[in-house]
Formats: sequence, C-alpha cells, structure tokens
Amino acid sequence: MRSKERWRIINKELQQLIRGEYIVKYIKEQRIKFWGYLNGMEDVKLVKKITDWNPTGLRAKARPKNRWRDEVIKDLKKLKL
Repeated sequence: MRSKERWRIINKELQQLIRGEYIVKYIKEQRIKFWGYLNGMEDVKLVKKITDWNPTGLRAKARPKNRWRDEVIKDLKKLKL
C-alpha cells in the first residue's frame, strides 16, 4: 500500500497498474479514451474550454508546435480510426 507522502510510483506498481501491457500502447489508449470523454462533454465545462482553446501570439523558436490534441489525432490516424 502506498503512503500519502509518496508521489512517485515504482516499477512494480506500474506493471500491476497496466497489467503487463506495452506502456506506450497503454498511454495511447488512455489518451484516446480521455479524448472521447472530452468530446462528450458540454462546451461550458472548463476542461473542454481549455482543451479547445487556441493560444494567440508567437511561440519561442525552440518550442515544438505539437499540442496534446495533435498527438491524439496522430494516434487515431495510426490506428485508422
């Protein structure tokens, strides 16, 4: 059992959590699952507003242009969904 003070998860706990699945596949599945949850939300919810928000202005040159949404769309295209 994990104590309340501990914020890290050890490998053994992670393996139990994902039940032996490939970690990258598990993360992509969870991301797509959350994307579906967001799409079903009402537009007035804060999480939905933040996810749909497009920031204005310029980014620093070294900053990547990918957003969380871009990664989800890329995962969906790879899975041909």
